[in-house]
Amino acid sequence: MRALKALVIVMGIIIVIGVAIVVVTIVHRMQGKPGTATTASGAAQLGDVVLPLPPGCRVAEMTSVNDRLWLRLEPLTGNAADAACADILILDPATGSVVGRLSPGTSG
Repeated sequence: MRALKALVIVMGIIIVIGVAIVVVTIVHRMQGKPGTATTASGAAQLGDVVLPLPPGCRVAEMTSVNDRLWLRLEPLTGNAADAACADILILDPATGSVVGRLSPGTSG
């Protein structure tokens, strides 16, 4: 009987410690990470950015990959033969600058 009481007390202490660890972890995660706050404040300071689109083009699709923003362009008129609007722009969202451009072409 004495061993059972000791076992119940030890398990109760383990449960209290486990709950305390969960509460501390939740509070710590709610406070946010330092990198997240820097990114959010950097984005707030970015301001207006003018995107250099070719004339007659619009952004058809946008996706985010590896901290980069990829924009697929298409012509406003729907003319698929317009090669200037077949580009994919790669942007750095932290600075708003174009870091790359993929253009279709023939090799060789």
